[in-house]
This record gives sequence, C-alpha cells and structure tokens, in this order.
Amino acid sequence: VFAGDLIKLWLACILTIHLFNHGIYHDERGILILLYTGFGVTLGHNYPFYLKFRGGKGITVTGALLLILDWRLVLIAAVTFLIATAVTRYVSVGSICVETGFFLEWLIMGHLGLLSVFGAAFAESSVIVLLIWALALFRHRSNIRRLIHGTENRLSFGSHAADH
Repeated sequence: VFAGDLIKLWLACILTIHLFNHGIYHDERGILILLYTGFGVTLGHNYPFYLKFRGGKGITVTGALLLILDWRLVLIAAVTFLIATAVTRYVSVGSICVETGFFLEWLIMGHLGLLSVFGAAFAESSVIVLLIWALALFRHRSNIRRLIHGTENRLSFGSHAADH
C-alpha cells in the first residue's frame, strides 16, 4: 500500500514540478508546489470519486510526501509512529502522532531555518501543512471517538492477543 501511495504521490509531484518549476524542487516555489500537490493527492486519496468518495485517511500519502520533501521529516515521523504505536498499541495513535509531528516539525524546522522556505513562503507552506494535519484529524474522527470510549482496536502481539 505504501509503495502504491508513494508512486502515486511521486508521479504527481514529478509532473507538477516539471510543468510549473522546470525541475527545481528544493527552492521556495518548488516546495510550495510539492506541498500543494501533496495536499491535492491526499484529497484525491481520501475522497476518490471512483469509490463514491470513500477512501483512506491519507497517512501513507503524507509519509510519501515527507519522503519527497526532506529525509529528516520522514525519519522523525517513522520513529514517532513506531514509538507511539508500540507504547499504546494503537495504530491510529501512531498515525495521529505522525500527522501532528509533521505540523510541529515543519514549524520548528522552519523557524530554525532548516527548510528552504522563508518569510511569506514559510507562512503559506505552514498553512498547507496545517490543512494536511486537520484533514488527517478529521479522517480519524471515528478512531478518536473510539479511543475516548475505550473501544478502539489494539494491535495484538503474542500473549497480548487476549486483551482487546
């Protein structure tokens, strides 16, 4: 699934970079184009018309976007997901932590000058990342309700298989 989402996002990003930015994708304009493309692919993934607008939650697409944007973002996201999921045994908690982490990482790395976006472009990019985060939370609303009510399914590992 991740490979398919990565390819879907990668193809869309390559196409938009070549159409609008002549192949330069690590400058401000290129990063904004990648973020807009990633947001568009996430919308298409979450609400595909050919599945009557019932799609995924966009987490793997976001992971693919992180991989395309900056290896540091995907490394932090992978560690965040593994720790949150291992500690809580809820995949949904790991997914929500990845999305929340992406937004926080973007803000922190941007303010530290570690991203190639500054000033107005950084503000615009932060809004796009905020929208991606908000969409992920919205798509996880049923998981969040189940977490609150204690009915969310946990991962089962060996002897823990009995406690749902």
